[in-house]
Amino acid sequence: MSTLPVDFYSESFFFISMTELKCRDYGFECDFVASGETEQVIENFRNHTEEEHGIDYSKEAIMQFLLRKQGL
Repeated sequence: MSTLPVDFYSESFFFISMTELKCRDYGFECDFVASGETEQVIENFRNHTEEEHGIDYSKEAIMQFLLRKQGL
């Protein structure tokens, strides 16, 4: 059995996948859903939460949301 190189799990690989984030999943009474390629989801979710909820999540925080959602 071969093992994957450490950088297999780098950000560049992470951004290839399609994903979705829902405001409701993070405690907001809001129907907003960001879906699509990971990089775009992060940008859209960050913009929405700052503009509509007054919370400025960092890119790293949103990436953590996605990783936890995927069980990583």
